[in-house]
Amino acid sequence: MNIDNFEKQAQSEFESYRPEVNTDEVWENIEPHLKKKRKRRPFLFFFWGLGIGLLMVFLWMKFSPNDTMQGSNTGLTELAPDPVGKFARKK
Repeated sequence: MNIDNFEKQAQSEFESYRPEVNTDEVWENIEPHLKKKRKRRPFLFFFWGLGIGLLMVFLWMKFSPNDTMQGSNTGLTELAPDPVGKFARKK
C-alpha cells in the first residue's frame, strides 16, 4: 500500500466520523456539578494595596535618618552648648 494512498484513506475515514454521543446533552449533565467561578473583587485589592503603601510610607518616615528630613522639626532633642561649657540636651 502506498503511503499517500493510506493517508488519503485515513483522512477520508476521519472526516466522515461522527461521534455517537450527543455532546450537548453530556454538557448539560456535567455543568451543574462544576464549581461556580467566584467573583473577583478588584476594589478589595485596591484597598489592600493602598493600606500596604501607607504602612510603608509611615515606616519610612518613622525610621529614616534625620538627614533626609532637612528643616523639619521632628521632635527629637539636639545637643546645644551649655553656658558652663558642657553639652546639654535642648528640647
